[in-house]
Amino acid sequence: MRPDDEPTNWNIGIAATALREWRTAREAWRRAGIEMEDGDAPITGKFGFTPVRLNGFDGAEGSTEVVWAHRLSPVTARISNIPTPEARFRFGDVVLHDGAATGTRFYAPGDERPVFNVLELFEPSDLATYEVNLQAPDSQAIDALATACDASGIEFEDWTAHLQYLCKACSEGRAHEQHDHSIEDQAWQVKRRVGLASKDPVKVQEVLEQWRTAEVSRRIESVEA
Repeated sequence: MRPDDEPTNWNIGIAATALREWRTAREAWRRAGIEMEDGDAPITGKFGFTPVRLNGFDGAEGSTEVVWAHRLSPVTARISNIPTPEARFRFGDVVLHDGAATGTRFYAPGDERPVFNVLELFEPSDLATYEVNLQAPDSQAIDALATACDASGIEFEDWTAHLQYLCKACSEGRAHEQHDHSIEDQAWQVKRRVGLASKDPVKVQEVLEQWRTAEVSRRIESVEA
């Protein structure tokens, strides 16, 4: 009845994507003013780098977290952070997200980007998440672990350095650049919680053991998958 109504076309595009009805989704995106080729193939393009909110809706299972993701279509994105186990999502998961933004985050100073709430898991990752509690005497020790993981094809994230705890109003409102500075200004914490993502548990154990034995001040307290 109203083929040019933009909100309606976004809703059709989201629903058609969820059902993998790619031709219908492509038609809806074109009517919404998004450049899109015709066809039945899945949409796997480059639609930018955006933050998405995991478990952002009332009643969702898992902790609410905002992570960064590469958008493959107007409403699908591949997670490029390692979510904590409590979030019940993994590095590399493709998620279906809403089209309306709820809050913003800064990608870089002056570069503010919208946050989209995740609706559901679209395609699961084949990488498992490993939560590691360790002792690192300085930032060089963490850099060494990150380098070792990279050389072994293991994704690495220092959750102690990167996780920010925000109230609901701040999380769903406009971003505040001072939140980023507050983490950078903290004194070094020897006890750290880091995340690894890999398909190979043996390789994870080897990398951690090599890192631990390289210096006597390094400790691995626990590893949970």
